[in-house]
Amino acid sequence: MGEFMTDAEFDPSGEQAVSSELAGVMPVEYVAFHSQNHVAYLKYAHLELGPSAAQTVVEDVFTFLLEVWPDALKEENLQAFAWAQLREHVERHRTAQVMPTALVDTVRYGGSLPASTSPA
Repeated sequence: MGEFMTDAEFDPSGEQAVSSELAGVMPVEYVAFHSQNHVAYLKYAHLELGPSAAQTVVEDVFTFLLEVWPDALKEENLQAFAWAQLREHVERHRTAQVMPTALVDTVRYGGSLPASTSPA
């Protein structure tokens, strides 16, 4: 199916800039914020989630920030607000990945346990 990137192949500088087509329709401040923070966000997500999920999670964070951009600019500390969003998205992704695995393990191993171990 998909290819997996090793840590040695991970390039946090890849695709860090907003495309020129989109930059023309996005707020200038957002484009600058994205350009300044994309690499750091990608590195953090990569360390926390691995390379396969990092890009997706970071894209989700920047999409969310764009959706709330006017309100984000009103925050006392935009950097802190955005970083908190990144951490929340990373944690949400991690939780979503753990829960299905736990359920599968329960079903897989639950059937192999003895039905009853009550003493006679």
